[in-house]
Amino acid sequence: MRAIDLPQAIALYMAAVLGSGILFLTGSTAAVAGPASLVAWMIIIGTSLPIAYTFAILAKRYPDAGGVSTFVQRAFHRELGGMVGWMYFFCATSG
Repeated sequence: MRAIDLPQAIALYMAAVLGSGILFLTGSTAAVAGPASLVAWMIIIGTSLPIAYTFAILAKRYPDAGGVSTFVQRAFHRELGGMVGWMYFFCATSG
């Protein structure tokens, strides 16, 4: 069985967060901000990389399909992990 290494995990996380919106947003931000949109994208990338790295490390250490709710459950309590899971579910479906 082949495992996902750290760079692949970071790329998968960033793709999941940005999704297909990156195709739409690049044109929209360029139309509004012009060349300054490149600075905005660099800031987004700079702030996303540490978060992606953290989640990649956590996912490697605690491989579970629960994602963020698993990390909260392990750090705090089972009920809090469940609350985070449901909040993520409702936010992701309404977003």
